[in-house]
Amino acid sequence: MKRAARILLSALFCLVITACGSNDMEKTCNVLVLHRMDSLYHRSSVYDRVFEKTLKDNVDNVDIRNIYECGIDKGAYSVFIRQLETLQSEGWTPDVICVTDDNTLESLLEGDYAQWLSVNVDSVPIVAAGLHSPNWGLLRDFSNIAICTDLIDFKTNLELAKSMSGHSVILTELDYDDYDLRLRERLKSETDLPPFVNNSDFHVRNIQITELNEYYKDSIFINVFSNASPEYNRYSDNPVSFRKRVLENLSLTPFLMVKKDQYSDDILNHCITPQFSAIREGFADNRQRLLCGYFASDKTVAEDQAGYVIRILEGASENELPLMSHKRNYYADWHSMKLMGYRHRDFLKAGGNPAGVSFEIENAPFYIQHTIGFILLMLLSAVFFVNVIAYFSRLKFKRSARRIDKSLMELERERDMFTLALQGTDCIIIEGPDDIVALQRRMHPDDADILNGILSEYSGGAALKETIIRLTEDGGKTWRRWQFRCCRDDREHDEVSGVLIDVDETMKFQEQMAEVERVAEEIRQKENFVKNISHEIRTPLNAIVGYSQVLGMDDGSLSDQERFEISQDVHDSNRLLAAMIEDILQFSRLESGRVEVDMVETDISRLMFRIYNEWASSATHDVEFMLDHGRPGVYAMVDPQRIQVIMGQFLRNAFKFTKKGYVKLGWNYDLDNGTVLLYVEDTGCGISEDKRKYIFNLFWKDDMFTTGVGIGLTIAKTFTEKMEGKVVVQSRRDVGSRFGSQFKAYIKL
Repeated sequence: MKRAARILLSALFCLVITACGSNDMEKTCNVLVLHRMDSLYHRSSVYDRVFEKTLKDNVDNVDIRNIYECGIDKGAYSVFIRQLETLQSEGWTPDVICVTDDNTLESLLEGDYAQWLSVNVDSVPIVAAGLHSPNWGLLRDFSNIAICTDLIDFKTNLELAKSMSGHSVILTELDYDDYDLRLRERLKSETDLPPFVNNSDFHVRNIQITELNEYYKDSIFINVFSNASPEYNRYSDNPVSFRKRVLENLSLTPFLMVKKDQYSDDILNHCITPQFSAIREGFADNRQRLLCGYFASDKTVAEDQAGYVIRILEGASENELPLMSHKRNYYADWHSMKLMGYRHRDFLKAGGNPAGVSFEIENAPFYIQHTIGFILLMLLSAVFFVNVIAYFSRLKFKRSARRIDKSLMELERERDMFTLALQGTDCIIIEGPDDIVALQRRMHPDDADILNGILSEYSGGAALKETIIRLTEDGGKTWRRWQFRCCRDDREHDEVSGVLIDVDETMKFQEQMAEVERVAEEIRQKENFVKNISHEIRTPLNAIVGYSQVLGMDDGSLSDQERFEISQDVHDSNRLLAAMIEDILQFSRLESGRVEVDMVETDISRLMFRIYNEWASSATHDVEFMLDHGRPGVYAMVDPQRIQVIMGQFLRNAFKFTKKGYVKLGWNYDLDNGTVLLYVEDTGCGISEDKRKYIFNLFWKDDMFTTGVGIGLTIAKTFTEKMEGKVVVQSRRDVGSRFGSQFKAYIKL
């Protein structure tokens, strides 16, 4: 018995050990990857695919979560935060955090995402890769980061841009935030010596490109320009006009992209000459912008970063992993090459192109990458299709006689039906171009251009289009409308045939029906308005009456807190009732045409501050009310009182439909178009695309159970248009909305 007991205990012990071992083997490794999308929301699909494949080929049970942020778009940023909140609600904890750019790494280390991450960033292993200009002062405070860099090689890329373009003057765009200032310092250190001339401080005032190219033909002249803040460019000229002159000269200047954001995209849109990139972001994105560059590719960054993650998951300490520099190479984009007339074979070997280097071609078609295999495939396909076509041709020949007979019968039937359709209808048969010219004496003078267009199309051999012309039978006392159906016979170039059909009575009937429908719609809208307003006004009135009765019958049993809450509800109902009555009065003025606007020169920033202060008390505990400061010194010819009404309508809707997040009031000045956008942005429920076209209709509401009479946006749109502006709407369901009014504006310096 003792021996049997020992055997049984040993077996149980082995089962427990095996179970524990299997649980360890099945443990899932969680990897969180934080990215930043570019200004056009491009995601790096190559990076995602290579990183995931490399990890899953070497690690069992790995769960990879890719989360993309777009720093310039508040809507996209809120989606980014919601994804982090989802991970937090799932209890998902990363074993390793990966970061693929400098700005996201700084945000992570400075605690911008701390409230959504269930781990401390100073304790969880972090693998940062593809860094172009690291903030070493910040990184020294952390010992849990493995770093892979792709430091921008300004020298090599500038030499490449000059040799490929043949231009000595190269433009690059850098602003004045911390990241851009580090890039400016790196550019300065690499271009201190000849043949480089660094004009970042604009000590060379002349920006006439032809003169600069000739004078510095043996050098590489670098203009460093801030597009986001032109007032900081160290140039004595007016900053706005100077910015325009720089953008105008972009048709003659190669551009080297060293960062990817909305301002670099603005410059790319102005460029015509070859453009170059010193970074992988935005390269070969099928926009046909950037020709070539020297940097580490997304594939290289993904492989190196995944390799460090694998070593950490196998037990290596992140602070033991050496600082790695990604392998860089020369890359060229197939679409840009074709657009600029470069040959593919010239980029494959050193000496075949002006730079004398070999390039890896991005986005090359399959038949270019696999030429021999493609030719064999095409030959086999040709043989196969020849046999298939021959087989079906035999079948088709057998059926052709029956098909021709059937077609002739159908044509005969169509002719008979057309003849029946014309019976009892006034019509004029057209047999040639002379018949068209003969109509001129009976045609309305305003329709002469129509006749000329018909004859022009006829002489050009184009198919003549159906159109409406007016003809008279009594010398111009009355006019009737005729539909002109005519076509040119391509088989007989001198023949044209068609018919003129009297459609005047039909069109009058259609116009009458359209007017009846319009009047009926107005009646329906006003009936709905009366029903809706009676219901909406009754709601706050009932609350006021009910709470007033409660206070009147109070025998002292109500506490001070209860009295305060009742009085607050009465106050809110009174404010809602006042807003409804004000909307009704505004609408009645619009209907009667008694609304006038008093256009005066207005300081936009001062006006928006005043509106913000008036609405500051409307924010609730769960909704933050913010003011997004735009450019100061912006002025516009508007009516300030009407602007307050417009922004009030936008703000009222924003607070009504936003339960959590923020409501933002702000303004944005567009340098290029000379306009200012006054907007209200929220993180509310948003409006679906199929309903967006109805939002400015009178009395329309997305949710009929919400308070309001449905005329606020109509009032805002009408006031905006009376001040020669236009309403701009952006909205996504479950993300949020932005409503704004855009007006002509200018800057006072």
